[in-house]
Amino acid sequence: MNKNIEFNKAFLNLLPLLVIVVLAFVVLLGTSYAYLKPSVDSSNTYTMQIGNLEATYEAKSNVINISKIKPVSDLEGSTKSREFVFTIKNTSNVRTSYNIYLSENVKDTEFANVIKFVTKKSKDDYSDLKVLSQDNYIDKNAILDAGEFVTYRVRVWLDEAANDSYYNKDFSASIAIATSEV
Repeated sequence: MNKNIEFNKAFLNLLPLLVIVVLAFVVLLGTSYAYLKPSVDSSNTYTMQIGNLEATYEAKSNVINISKIKPVSDLEGSTKSREFVFTIKNTSNVRTSYNIYLSENVKDTEFANVIKFVTKKSKDDYSDLKVLSQDNYIDKNAILDAGEFVTYRVRVWLDEAANDSYYNKDFSASIAIATSEV
């Protein structure tokens, strides 16, 4: 019976230590999950911080991927091609200048002369069409005041004049953002 009492006393002395270890494990596990969890939420958006700006993409990344691209007319491309949507928000307390551009994701920029795109900034109309090799800017020298945000829409397509070597290839470009304080 003495051994049983001694065991109970030893267990009671170790119980607070055991509780602390279990709680520390739970806290460590919870914070690790929160820290390592990607910023993609259930609505399939993707958010990234660029200097003073926060960019939220409706797709799961800042990459425009078009599989098995086919040439289309400018009218069809500018009105019916898939729309890539993202929002830029100034999360700082200072005015911020920024440039947004498309950067083709291959080294030889094979599509640069045959990819066309149009952009739309918030409630503005779509821009005139651009050829990637001539002007890759979605917006240039734009400024956002503290707390302001703007939504962009981009439509990308393969020029109908492109030769057959581009047909059914995969096109990929990143939406890149460069910022500076004003």
